[in-house]
Amino acid sequence: MKILQINAWCGRIKDGLTTYIKKENPDIICMQEAVWCDDSRADNYVRRNADTVNKIMEECGYNYASFAPNWGLEMFGGEFVIQNGIAIISRIPIVEEEKKLIYSEYNVRNSLDSIIEPAGEHGYYAQKVVLENGLVVVNYHGYWQKDPMGNETSVECMRKVAEMFRDEERPVVMCGDLNLTYAAPAMRELDFMTDMTAENGVKTTLRNLRFEAEVDCDHILLNSRVKGSNYQLHDEPVSDHLMVTADLEII
Repeated sequence: MKILQINAWCGRIKDGLTTYIKKENPDIICMQEAVWCDDSRADNYVRRNADTVNKIMEECGYNYASFAPNWGLEMFGGEFVIQNGIAIISRIPIVEEEKKLIYSEYNVRNSLDSIIEPAGEHGYYAQKVVLENGLVVVNYHGYWQKDPMGNETSVECMRKVAEMFRDEERPVVMCGDLNLTYAAPAMRELDFMTDMTAENGVKTTLRNLRFEAEVDCDHILLNSRVKGSNYQLHDEPVSDHLMVTADLEII
């Protein structure tokens, strides 16, 4: 199997994600800052300017997905809501799914001004799915702090995420823009996993479109039941983050 990890940056580079996901052709995609609308009319409107999850699934040939919205935005006086959050997209059927509130709470904003606020004000969810082949996939968009070393809240949040699969006997892969460098204290909550980003000596997974910094914040982690290989970073025009891919084998 091939997995792709990407912070989608709200799909704002139109056609970028669809173009390069087709090119990479992964079996599983973990996305953060993904955008979707439950109303098909609304999705058709939004996809004119952004790559929504529904657009990606339709144009790239995926039939299965699981979502966990962090926040929503009302449009046209509440006629529909745009969701922003995390998504797992798969060609392999999803047979179980779980989402867990990690910090704060989901809320719906009613103006663009209301979303320009500290990142900690919205909900932070983690999601876990089980695929038909037995692979457990975990996705999390980490609690944001300007300092990539995080803080005590970062540690508490990561501990809650780790509790979802720490004792899992099935094969597990975890992906996410964790908003943390591997050296951060919060990452020690995941030391029972192998971090392919750290293992490959990656210094940054940012494209420096917004931040002039080197931060290894996008991670792919595996438990002992999964063998990873062919880890790659892709500097394609899809986001302010790099796409990260790896091949996975259940052992």
